[in-house]
Amino acid sequence: MTKSLKFQELEYIRFDPCAGDEGEVSCRTIRLVKARKQHPCFLGTAPGEDGHLIQPGDVYRSERALIDGDYWGNYAVCVPCMDKWLTDIGHRPRVQIAI
Repeated sequence: MTKSLKFQELEYIRFDPCAGDEGEVSCRTIRLVKARKQHPCFLGTAPGEDGHLIQPGDVYRSERALIDGDYWGNYAVCVPCMDKWLTDIGHRPRVQIAI
């Protein structure tokens, strides 16, 4: 899976599109998975965005967490959105070495 990613897997896992929100988050599970069906991209559904979907076969960040002790949130964020965000905040892509 990592060969097609621009950044290290750990950077995608540490990426937090909700950082700074005031909700209490617990029981959090984050992983990179390959889509078996379409999912709306969480960042793509933000106001002013295009509402794009993660397609079957695409790798995405899946997060499930208990919010404020009473709501289970499930979030999916596509790799292109994470790549853009990580680049915008100053992360550098991993070095590609040709052998």
